[in-house]
Amino acid sequence: MVVFTRANKVSTLFLSGLLAGLLILSGCSASGDRDESPQAGPTTNRGGAVDPQVLADAVAAAFPVPGPSMRRMMRVNNFTVDFVSVACGSTEHRSIDRTMERYSQDEFPDLDLIRTKGFVEKDPAADREGPPPGFRRGCDARSKGNLFETMPSHRAWLGLVEPWEDVLATVEQEPSVVALKEPFAQCLRDGTKGTGVVISSDDPARTFVTQTDKAYVVGTITAREREHRIPKLYARCGSAYFGRTQELLEAKRPAMIERHRELLEQAARELVAMGYVP
Repeated sequence: MVVFTRANKVSTLFLSGLLAGLLILSGCSASGDRDESPQAGPTTNRGGAVDPQVLADAVAAAFPVPGPSMRRMMRVNNFTVDFVSVACGSTEHRSIDRTMERYSQDEFPDLDLIRTKGFVEKDPAADREGPPPGFRRGCDARSKGNLFETMPSHRAWLGLVEPWEDVLATVEQEPSVVALKEPFAQCLRDGTKGTGVVISSDDPARTFVTQTDKAYVVGTITAREREHRIPKLYARCGSAYFGRTQELLEAKRPAMIERHRELLEQAARELVAMGYVP
């Protein structure tokens, strides 16, 4: 089980790893000879009306918060990944509302999703060898008509997650959040007695997801517990903690939206032009 956490993120940007996989299938480098930094790419405002829901989804992807808005983030990122695949010839049709690809569940969990579906869902495509049906080997996902050409704001838009992590770090030190860490940790300890799981009071969420994985490997947590009881325990114990971080992050998000409105609106317009339907 791979639970996306701060400790095992290969990149701050959720989409980077998924897109890199498609680039590997296409036989090209994720970096090539272009500037691949998160802030690369033009951000000229093209003007015109912006669909409010699409803009809200672009915001959810750039400035994630715990709770149900994470599904909007997944949705818009699923669309972008699928756009690359289809542009390279894939005939595979997947639900845009799929929730297999999670983002940093120790920072921005959708606890209802974790409660009902666990930390990780089985992705039927994961067992497939090779690219999706119809995918043209050698297709360059950066070429004209594909993602980077069609959505020039892409890197800069998702690069907004990086300053947002600084906002999260500030929120995590708020007294009202810090006060909830120990009760969160103790609840997790009570629910994992006898398993050898060690929960840190400083970072209960991250230590829980990593320690329970280790406990499964050594056999003190069964596969069934890992899939059902452990996620439900996390959702129950983390309700107050993540509810408070959600509240504080949502209060800070409007200022970030205004600071980056032009870029967010451009991303929303480009998503619509690519065929995104909220």
